[in-house]
Amino acid sequence: MNTTKMLPLVAVMTGLLAGCGGSSSSGGGAPAAPTYTWQFVHLYSDVKTTVGASCSIFSDDQTVDGNVIAAKIADEGFNILYHNADGSVITDETITDIPATGKVTVNSALIPDGGYVSLEEVVGGLGSRNDVYMFTVQKELMTDLVLNVRQQANRSNDCYQGEQFNLSLSDTAAVAVAQSSVDTSYYQSSYIDSRVTGHELSANIPVKAPLNGTKSVLVTAFDALASNPQEYKELKHFTFVPSNSIYDSTNPPPSLPSVSMEMVDIDGLNIIPNGFSIDNTSNVELAYENEVYQWQPLYDNATTLSYTSSNLSANSWGVKANGTSTNGMWDVNTLTPFAGVDLNLSIPSVNDFSSTAVDSSCVADFCVSSVGFTPNDFDLQRTHVRGVTSLNYDFYQTIFAPADTSQALMESSVVAFQQVSTDRIEVGVAKLDLENSNSVSWFMEKNINLQSIVDIDLANFTDVNGSISLPTPVKNRNISLLSESIVALENSVN
Repeated sequence: MNTTKMLPLVAVMTGLLAGCGGSSSSGGGAPAAPTYTWQFVHLYSDVKTTVGASCSIFSDDQTVDGNVIAAKIADEGFNILYHNADGSVITDETITDIPATGKVTVNSALIPDGGYVSLEEVVGGLGSRNDVYMFTVQKELMTDLVLNVRQQANRSNDCYQGEQFNLSLSDTAAVAVAQSSVDTSYYQSSYIDSRVTGHELSANIPVKAPLNGTKSVLVTAFDALASNPQEYKELKHFTFVPSNSIYDSTNPPPSLPSVSMEMVDIDGLNIIPNGFSIDNTSNVELAYENEVYQWQPLYDNATTLSYTSSNLSANSWGVKANGTSTNGMWDVNTLTPFAGVDLNLSIPSVNDFSSTAVDSSCVADFCVSSVGFTPNDFDLQRTHVRGVTSLNYDFYQTIFAPADTSQALMESSVVAFQQVSTDRIEVGVAKLDLENSNSVSWFMEKNINLQSIVDIDLANFTDVNGSISLPTPVKNRNISLLSESIVALENSVN
């Protein structure tokens, strides 16, 4: 087994919990071992009017018009397990009686060095079908968390209280700008959280915003436009349209509130990826008035960047360059600060992953034996296995731990894992600042998709249970990450 890198204790994820305490210690003598609060909730979709005024709303439901994604306290159908470093269960410490608050205190003193703590969700109940879904964190990464569980919470359970995020986006919201150049071919609009749309004309530019929006709209103008697929490049002009200039395109005002555009300071900057190629999920973002906007999309290695600072007071800029590694076909996600100069981006060396498999010749009953990367190049790892029990029921688990090519799988308290050749294995590794809680939170939630959770869609590279955050902490995290450098890679077999 490879020697793992020991990590400093990750800082508490500020803003993640509403009303939950962090680690604790007492004065005098040796400090007490830290304790952490894990809050359990169940995300669900419902009509907004049925959600209480003090209950949290995480997002709009993108598949059911008029619905939102809310949460109830979860207090049954799962256990909390303490594990030794080899994944075996410390039976005496298992927590099966979950309080009605859905809050469980995890005592790090009960976790052996190199050990773990798991959420073990048993779907179907004992004596029936026992599908098991586990979420696991190694001791060195323990922190306060809000964790979603898959099973529907009792209808009488209290809601999870917190902020209500519900934009009520309009299909007819639009803005207009004054045309600054006859060469402009496309106008992109970006509302908060990088909600992007646009079209070719300077009037009636669609916006993914409410008609009564309270935030500005970023409009960027591009000189080059291609179709099939649509790609717009060469960003030359921009402006922020005030929220009171958003109007209904089906009932426009007699005189459109047209806003003048500014010229960017510099364009034609190069982005040079080393060891990977850029794909069209990439973009440049900026923070403005405590919100995140998309400045421009990136389509490939040849896309050039634009930047401005003399006429725009952005708090920070960042480039999200995603793609595929040159060797081994790893999915690549990078976050890099941007200051208006050419960017050279590099990733650690990776290679073929295809011989990665579940292995029983290790210190645990079963391990994921991975190939294609060097653990010392990375700081954090997500290991996700979709296998079966000895009775051929689902046995899924996600483990967050230091990077390692031999990751012990956790034992269940109720079923036994069965090694089969069709086990799906996903491994994600990240090079990031472990002392930065925003970076760690981002990685732990990177494979959580709220819409997939409520749709019960078990897509690949999607965790079925795990850490979730309310919208404001997510937004603040995203703003902070514009100033951070992160490289995350993931691959899979089966």
